[in-house]
Amino acid sequence: MNSSDIKALIQKFGRPAYENTNGVLSHLNENFWAAYYAKKRERIIFEPFEQEFYDYDSGSGIFTLKSSDAIRVELSALMLDGSRDWQGFKALEQFRSAKNLNGAITFLRGQVEEHDFFDQDHHYVHLGNCTLKFEPDGSKYSVEQFSHLHRSRNRSPIFFDPNATCPEFEAKILGHLPTDDRILLQKYAGQCLLGRNLTQRFVILDGIAGASKGAFVLILNGIVGPKNAYELRTNLLTERFEIGRMVGRTVLVGSDVKGNFLSNKSAYRIKSLVGGDPLEAEMKSSNQRFTVYGRFNLLITSNARLRVFLDGDQSAWERRILIVRYEAPFSGQKIFEIEKYLLAREASGILNWGINGLTMLFHDYDQAGDIILTADQQKRVSDLLSESDSLRLFVSTQIVRDDSLMGNGQSRSLTVEEIISEYTHDCIEDKQWTPLTTSVAEKQLPDLMLQHFGTPKTHDVPRNGKNKRGFWKVRFI
Repeated sequence: MNSSDIKALIQKFGRPAYENTNGVLSHLNENFWAAYYAKKRERIIFEPFEQEFYDYDSGSGIFTLKSSDAIRVELSALMLDGSRDWQGFKALEQFRSAKNLNGAITFLRGQVEEHDFFDQDHHYVHLGNCTLKFEPDGSKYSVEQFSHLHRSRNRSPIFFDPNATCPEFEAKILGHLPTDDRILLQKYAGQCLLGRNLTQRFVILDGIAGASKGAFVLILNGIVGPKNAYELRTNLLTERFEIGRMVGRTVLVGSDVKGNFLSNKSAYRIKSLVGGDPLEAEMKSSNQRFTVYGRFNLLITSNARLRVFLDGDQSAWERRILIVRYEAPFSGQKIFEIEKYLLAREASGILNWGINGLTMLFHDYDQAGDIILTADQQKRVSDLLSESDSLRLFVSTQIVRDDSLMGNGQSRSLTVEEIISEYTHDCIEDKQWTPLTTSVAEKQLPDLMLQHFGTPKTHDVPRNGKNKRGFWKVRFI
């Protein structure tokens, strides 16, 4: 910084320190030092909602977190230099206490504050050695050098090599999948590289064990960047700080989850996490609440068929879910930690595979405003949601209200046991679905019967000389 810059700062913020009546420096001008630091570190910004400083790193091309402790050390060094280099300010050295430096940092927050600095609807993909800038329609991209103007804090650590390929990855991880599902995963991988959820969807990879579902996610995690990923925990989605913990991440992952992972009553928030909705967040270090927009990509792997807690919102879930089903295991030679093996050999090639997927995704989005699915891929989603709602579907399609009397003068009736037995048979034999457990079905059944037929559960339905739990004025179709 030259002398004219310093004079301009003095003109605007005052002298670096002030003298007392005896002509001795006695009071530090913290506002000046905040401005002086900001001028020296001209790319630093303060995100007021997160209460964090970010400084641009030209080596990586991204803004990285900078702690107040680090800033305090740098401010102290700048004051020491000033005490030695500026005539009349030798006494500055004694003002480098934590109290004075903290005061300067307080002013610095206000001077470099930037709201929604990283909230960009960009078409950039930030990589280990360059940035790819896609055209608005996504049809092509250009290679650019790093720039602070990209306003990025996320990047892939992998270097871009346009000639790299990944034959082993495609054979070992994708080779046992149908072509349409390989393409679907490729498009979604490209979206993960983009760093925001353009299609507002998440993907479930389910099916048999030993089919490389987990390996695919680990490899994608390595390509996108482990620092950009966060574990999705549905049971904590309504917890106070959980959304705040996702700030700065771009990919959420639920690995090898159980069948009830999406049945948790907090799982409804997934629709908002991927659907662009505003979410209230709070950081653990601050009581200030702020808005985060749900633009996270999300991948879930499971050996089980997941069941979704629909809560009457089947259409919204249908717009969010993608399913890739693994029906055949990988039959080749097993490689221990295959994700590390492939990333060490084909990382740049896998990166290119994902970039090509993003180009295909942009084409879909330009044509349909969404990722384009085959009829089979659409059916998987509708079947999953129907299976998740299987008891309600059974009640509404296989039972009717009947107010007529039987020959003995009694109303028609069904016991809980009869309904659950027929429901289980319908799921397993007719639809090849996994039914609800008996305890869960018995818990849900009374509300469904009351909702559809206006008949409450009673304990006086006669069967074989005994009173059973059941419902009056209903029968099977």
